[in-house]
Amino acid sequence: MSEPQASPSNFTFGIRRLVLVDSAGFCYVEIPVDNHGLILGPGNLGKSSLLNSLRLFLLPENNFKNSRKKFAFRNASAGSFYTNEESYQHYFPSQFSFLIMEAVNPAGVHCQILYRDSASQLSYGRVFVPVGYDQLRPLFWNGDNEDGIGQAVPELSFSRLSETLKKRSRETRLVSDPARLKRMLYSSELMNADAVRYSVLPLGETDERRVQSLRTLILLLFEMKADDQAMANAVASIIEADKKFADDAFDFNIDDFLNRHDQLKQQQTQLTRIEKERPRFEKLHRDYQAYQTLLRSQHDFAAFRDGVTNALQDIGARRKAAVEAFNEQNETLRHVVQTLKKLEQDASGLKGEIRSADRRIKQVEQNQKDGDLLVSQYGEMTLQEIEDIQREELDSKKGHLAALKSAAQAEIRLEQIEKKRQELERKLESLKDRESKQQWQLQNQLEEATAAPLRAVDPRLVMASPGQDLDADSKAAIEAFARLFVPSDKGFDWFDAEYQAQPARQTDFAEQRRQIEGELHGLERNALSWPTPPISNMTGHG
Repeated sequence: MSEPQASPSNFTFGIRRLVLVDSAGFCYVEIPVDNHGLILGPGNLGKSSLLNSLRLFLLPENNFKNSRKKFAFRNASAGSFYTNEESYQHYFPSQFSFLIMEAVNPAGVHCQILYRDSASQLSYGRVFVPVGYDQLRPLFWNGDNEDGIGQAVPELSFSRLSETLKKRSRETRLVSDPARLKRMLYSSELMNADAVRYSVLPLGETDERRVQSLRTLILLLFEMKADDQAMANAVASIIEADKKFADDAFDFNIDDFLNRHDQLKQQQTQLTRIEKERPRFEKLHRDYQAYQTLLRSQHDFAAFRDGVTNALQDIGARRKAAVEAFNEQNETLRHVVQTLKKLEQDASGLKGEIRSADRRIKQVEQNQKDGDLLVSQYGEMTLQEIEDIQREELDSKKGHLAALKSAAQAEIRLEQIEKKRQELERKLESLKDRESKQQWQLQNQLEEATAAPLRAVDPRLVMASPGQDLDADSKAAIEAFARLFVPSDKGFDWFDAEYQAQPARQTDFAEQRRQIEGELHGLERNALSWPTPPISNMTGHG
């Protein structure tokens, strides 16, 4: 998670926070310095040491050698300066000692961390990391305990801290070289975010004279009891910093001044134009950061892809072996099924032939019995005489059968006509009942928005009549059902089914009544054309 960037509209350079860990007599202290404040406490508590530690951050030094000239840490009670060893042990008494300053500039927020360098006597190192201190606090102090004060992080060391900081940001820098420190601390290239990223005091030039002049001003800021001599030394240092030769004299060229003015004005115009493009630059920067994140994810994706590829190859090999075994077994099964099916067909054919033979045998046996019985009825008559008698009887039966068929057809037709007449009478009664309930038809009780989808499904749905006003529950249920249909250009959609819209119309009960009555008159005329056959024609011969 990145720290919110400082607004570059006014090119702000400032210090936000100062933190001391196992330093200047403090176990842990954290104070904001970007607003007005007042530090109160008894003498020798470390109030001055806390603020004086800013000199270590603002000056490009890496050790406490000749500390009186570099830092001028003064012992107010003794009226003298602290020695190199006293100053070093005061701020870096152990390997667990760290000093942190959180600062902001046009490139964003960063932290400068000072630590004890065990490789050289009286030396200390610096780490620059482009994140706010809120993200670094858990590395130095654990505030999650019951008393709300917190406790030191166990096993705190610079080696573990540096590894964590490098993982936190690839722009973490470990710097001890004074020349490089000057370029980083005093860079004024405002249009170059990388160059100004860790700058705290921008200078037009970073030569030794400018740095020495700045050192004098910084030390003067901490001299609360500065006398006239100290002020004179500071002013002299500033003046001397701008002189290149001992015999420099005051020489003011108005043309050079005006040219410089025009150059600055053009530069201001260019800076204004660049400032207007800042939103586009910030958007491009965010896109670039997102691109970098996606680029880093390619490695994870490549590993995942290789794993998936290997898994697919393994599964493919096992699937191929399984398919081969399945095909082999399936071929054997198919052969067995075909053989079984052929045997079943053969068995079925044989069973059919057996049943057919049994039926023929039974028929022959029955015919033989009938023949024997028929012959026994005629005594000693010859077969020719029996055949003649049977032929006469057959002719008589055929005549009787014809008469019976004529009477049966008439009776069946009259019965059909009667059923049809009863059905039409029921329809006529139902039609009269519906006509009496026409005012309660659903299409007369429902809104058109509800009736329209029901009419599209089947017009009879809205022509139905409950015979009374719909109760609230029934009406709500119908409306809820109708809302399930979605209106479309052609009608209504019922999920993936489409129904065409139908126009509203009223039932023509008079026309339907005339049609039913006409059908009844037609049935009556049809019934008169089917007279009942005489009873004498329906009697047979013995």
